[in-house]
Amino acid sequence: MMEESLQLQLGFGREFVFNRPVERSGQVSVLLVRNARSRRYIIRVLSERSVRVTIPRGGTLRGGKVFFDDQHRWVSDQLDRMERQRARESPLWKPGTRIWIRGKKEPIRWDRNGAETRVKLGEIELKFDRWELDMRAQIEGGLRGIARQELPVCVDRLANQVGLKPKGITVRGQRTRWGSCSASGGLSLNWRLLQVPLAVRDYVIIHELCHLRHLNHSPRFWQLVRRHCPRYREHETWLRRHEDQIIRR
Repeated sequence: MMEESLQLQLGFGREFVFNRPVERSGQVSVLLVRNARSRRYIIRVLSERSVRVTIPRGGTLRGGKVFFDDQHRWVSDQLDRMERQRARESPLWKPGTRIWIRGKKEPIRWDRNGAETRVKLGEIELKFDRWELDMRAQIEGGLRGIARQELPVCVDRLANQVGLKPKGITVRGQRTRWGSCSASGGLSLNWRLLQVPLAVRDYVIIHELCHLRHLNHSPRFWQLVRRHCPRYREHETWLRRHEDQIIRR
């Protein structure tokens, strides 16, 4: 019944969006658009997070979803290509390059002491046994290590505040999410939360903790979020404005 209802609502010129996991790329938004002039289903990758499927006259919403699923491998390959292109166009991480740390764009500062290289990013200091033209991989690895130590401590503190404790915590390098909560009660957090303001980081953790009670985005879920993080809308806005500079770079 829901499928039929959605098909009725999806008139020409109307749009419908659903999410699908894509191998190696995480979750993407799929935009279904009907076009009376189109003679066949057409798929186009709009960005690293969104895909558009055009539904022709006589086509159906279900047909658009099936068409996307049939093109899943092609979409995955296109997203990989876009990711490689983005990586080639990204600036080198070298002395003077500014990257986000704790919500501020800090320059990479370094000094060498014999075979050891020290990199400073604001208050954070990392040590490496070699220096390369592009230090991105080493610096990201160092930040990931710090995040694995810091984020679980933050979760414990905020879990006591919210009154909800996860069954497990993992720190990963997601390219489409700041965090997630599984049906089994585990939290997965993005190490790049080390790069956002502390209050925004705490909001993301509170958001995921609230999913332990409401595994959805219902009004009750947002009421619970608001109770423990009254400025959550402001933090959501910061994430939307800066995610392309941090999570997708």
